Parts: sequence; C-alpha cells; structure tokens
Amino acid sequence: MRILLPVMRAAAEGSVLEDADAFDDAFYVLLNAAVWAGRAELWPPVHDLLDRASQAARMCFDAVADPARTAHDVRQRLDRATATLSPATPSWRVTWLIYSAMYVDCFAFYDGVWRDLVGHDAYDSLRFAQVARAHDAFMLGDWDKMLDVGSRNIADAADHEYNLLHMVFTYGLALVASGRGDEEALRKHCEAITAWAQPRRMNLLLSTVNETRARAAVGRGDFEEAFALTAALTPPGELTPHLPHFPRVFLDLVESAMRTDRVTEARAQVEGGRVSTRSHRTTRSSSPPVRRSPHPTRGRTNSTKPHSPSRTPPGGFTTTPAPGGCTANGCAAAANTQPPASS
Repeated sequence: MRILLPVMRAAAEGSVLEDADAFDDAFYVLLNAAVWAGRAELWPPVHDLLDRASQAARMCFDAVADPARTAHDVRQRLDRATATLSPATPSWRVTWLIYSAMYVDCFAFYDGVWRDLVGHDAYDSLRFAQVARAHDAFMLGDWDKMLDVGSRNIADAADHEYNLLHMVFTYGLALVASGRGDEEALRKHCEAITAWAQPRRMNLLLSTVNETRARAAVGRGDFEEAFALTAALTPPGELTPHLPHFPRVFLDLVESAMRTDRVTEARAQVEGGRVSTRSHRTTRSSSPPVRRSPHPTRGRTNSTKPHSPSRTPPGGFTTTPAPGGCTANGCAAAANTQPPASS
C-alpha cells in the first residue's frame, strides 16, 4: 500500500488517465486490501480514488464496500454491463462483474451467459470465477460441488502460493462443515483461517470464523452462542459498515435473538434493514435487454431462476440454506412482535 497509493494518486491528478486498465488493476488491489483486511484506516484512500476507476469497478465497490447502503441497484447495473460484453472485453472488466455478482448473490444467473459472450477459454482462466462458482454452489445447496470446487482450487492455490485464495476456499469448506454440523472439520478449517489471517490482521477473514461457528451453533440449537457470535460481528440494528458478509449473518442474528427472548434486539435488526432499504432504494429504470445464452440452463446450477425478492433480506441478498439455520420466520416474528407495554 505504501508503494501503490502514491503511484495511484499521481496518476489520478491528470484530467485523463494515461492507462485506465492499469489504474483499474491497481484499484482492484486497493479495494481487495480494504475488503479483506476490514480495517477502517484502509477505506479513505479507496473512497478518494473511486471516481477515477471504471464504471465496472465502481459497481463492484457498491456491491462489497458497504452493501447494506450501496448495493441496492447493482443487479440492474449488472444487466446493463452484461449487454455490452464481447470476446474483446478485457479480463479485468469481467472480473469486476463476477466479483459484483457474487456479493449480490446472482452469479448463477450470469455465469453461462458471460462465458458464452466472452469466450470459454478466456472466462475459464479467471480464478475469481472459480471462487464465485464455489460460493454459488453452497448458496444453492449443492454442497458436494462446493467441496469439489473448493478442494481442487485449494490445491491449485497451494501450488502457486496464492495464499489469500487458499484461505477464501478454506472458508468455503468451513461453510459446508458448519451447515452439516461437522464440528471437527469446522474446527480444523477455522484454525487454519485464524493461523493465517490473525498475524496479517485480515479481519474479514477472521470474521468468517464467527460466521461459520454461529451457523453451526444455530444448527445444534445453541442460540446463546449463535447470538454472541453474530452480535460481535454486527450489533443488532447497526448493519456494520464495510462488512460485505453482513447478509450472511443477518437472519442468524434475528433467529438467535428471538430464540433467546431478545425481542428488542431482533426488532432492532429487522428495523435496521428496513431503514436501509427505504433510505437507499433506487428507482428501477428499464434496462437494455441482456443477451441470453442460447442454452438457458447453462451457467445456472440446478436451473436456478432469479431469486425471489420475498426470500431476500435488505439489500437484495439471499440467505444461506444451512440445515437447521435461520429462517425467514424469525424475521417475521420479530417484525410482528409488539414491545411489552410499559407498567
């Protein structure tokens, strides 16, 4: 960062960027450092340089930087960006789209379409597509595929010393272990993440330990532990800024709060989501038609259709389908429960 930032700031001083592609590559590094480190002091430079990045980069920023407040129109923007893709599209731009789609949980809708438009060889060479595909397999309940994709890519990351990718895929394995209640596998994966991320102060990775342990706690009915773990990540009603994984714990927090008679905290979380949605809802404008794959089921695991808004928490995100995990009923109960009358 000490080397990268001065170079980027110098490049941004001109009225026109001399090399917009190189600037976007540098911005990708800057954004990823802020996202995965999860430290407040890393975000101001990202905000300062955002206006000089490409539209695709700015869309990705909105999807991951503070999704509770900035991600509400990303799906519509993805449609418009997809309509412009061709085999001449540079790989860095496609990576921004993949990154954005993964964090608003609609990667399966675009995967095959992008592959056809960009070209199979170029698309399949993008490692971030593998990250998104693994995450999407988990979200769609195809956990065996998640384990297969994750394990293969952990081996590849280890061979090439892509240490962050190694840990991201390990997080994917921890997600499956938490959903299946495999406490021993979960312990092993969480220990691996902690051992690598803690000395590097990679706080978002460290947060995945709480996230996955909370999901396992919900699955075994230990709602006190689940509440403590999720509330440590996002205190009820606050929707912690710069926490791109907040949708993954949103309903687990509500569910565990309701199950432990913390109705006030559950209501605060639900209301925080409602306020976020009301305050930052964008007017849906008509988008240019998106070129669809000639094979409709391509790229859609289990022929997935676009997600129903009725199944999404604030911001347009869906929730993790972990067995025994948080359900929409918890949110409904919290929303409909009246506070106790004052005596």
